[in-house]
Amino acid sequence: MDGLDNSLGIMKFNFANKYSVYLHDTNNRRLFNNAFRSLSHGCVRVQQWDSLAHYLVRNEPKSYDSLRTWLNRGDKKVVSLGTRMPIYIRYFTAEGVEGKLQFYDDIYGEDKVMRKYLGYK
Repeated sequence: MDGLDNSLGIMKFNFANKYSVYLHDTNNRRLFNNAFRSLSHGCVRVQQWDSLAHYLVRNEPKSYDSLRTWLNRGDKKVVSLGTRMPIYIRYFTAEGVEGKLQFYDDIYGEDKVMRKYLGYK
């Protein structure tokens, strides 16, 4: 399935990494309205996927023109980038609020050691 019938939506961004994590559009864009959005299995939904696509090919005129045509037609197309693009995903589950540490849901269980060390349950 392509496009809006596909759970990956119109566009998928593949980046070489040992975890097989990728970025993608979605056919269920209303999910971006949810506060709890951990609904994927290793992939990352991108709300402004079209803006990201244009940014990634901004310095490659041939790819930029192809991307615009492809998006207008809704065709499936692979765009290869000439340069590597690092992707950094940060996972924050706590912040300082009015001098106190505020914890949020930790869906991956990464905070257990820190919470124990700081005396939090």
